[in-house]
Amino acid sequence: MSLPAPSSQVWADVISGKKPVQFEFLAAKIFIGSAQIKYKQDASVLSQVAVELHNLFEKNMNLPSVQRDLSKIL
Repeated sequence: MSLPAPSSQVWADVISGKKPVQFEFLAAKIFIGSAQIKYKQDASVLSQVAVELHNLFEKNMNLPSVQRDLSKIL
């Protein structure tokens, strides 16, 4: 399974809540909570936190929970 590019709209949709996902990967759950708060306070951070979410997935692609979460995102 390939990881969408950092600029892919899918990451922004997850952060903004347009694409709700119940993550299994604990770090993603924690990150999403924080990122959504940042986004609600200042919408201009959306692209930055979307790239950070991508990077979190990229660094942990070998974990089964990350692979399952990625299939939910796609």
